[in-house]
Amino acid sequence: VTPVPHIVMEYLPGGSLRGRIGKLGLEECLRIFRGVAEAVSWAHHHGVVHRDLKPENILFTGDGVPKVSDWGLAKVLLGAPVSGVFKGTLVYAAPEQLDSQNFGSVDWRVDVYQLGCILYEMVAGRPPVCGEETSAIMYSILNEPPPPIGGIPRELEGLIFRALSKRKEERFNSVDVMLDKLERLVF
Repeated sequence: VTPVPHIVMEYLPGGSLRGRIGKLGLEECLRIFRGVAEAVSWAHHHGVVHRDLKPENILFTGDGVPKVSDWGLAKVLLGAPVSGVFKGTLVYAAPEQLDSQNFGSVDWRVDVYQLGCILYEMVAGRPPVCGEETSAIMYSILNEPPPPIGGIPRELEGLIFRALSKRKEERFNSVDVMLDKLERLVF
């Protein structure tokens, strides 16, 4: 009998974050975000970058604990930037995933950007970029600031916008730094 490759994963009956967006209070958004960011931080400490963080890839246990799924595009960095053709979900793509010539190569800060996208969408109820046409979405990612969120503390909006900086050098240098800044916010 030839062995058959297979994947075994935890049963996660709580659905995805996609089904919860627009229904969460700020406190619940931040609780979920912390859990997701801590998981991504753990991966980064082990040299792995996810590269496709989005609400559909955040699944929940029956008790509401968030889990990061779909590590199919993840890469082991080992200190070297990731090169190659863009793979992932366009709306959550970091500028460097679309244009490495002008924005540099992909590294761990692509996950910082995508975490910013997720947090933006959780608190705003919409992603930071929208559009029907691929070219319009790409243009927005590469050239336009996200629309103001409103209805949230200014400091939190600033944290999100820093994570969404077009230039990766202007983002948080790590998920840990982003989490630390989040914990220091008082509202």
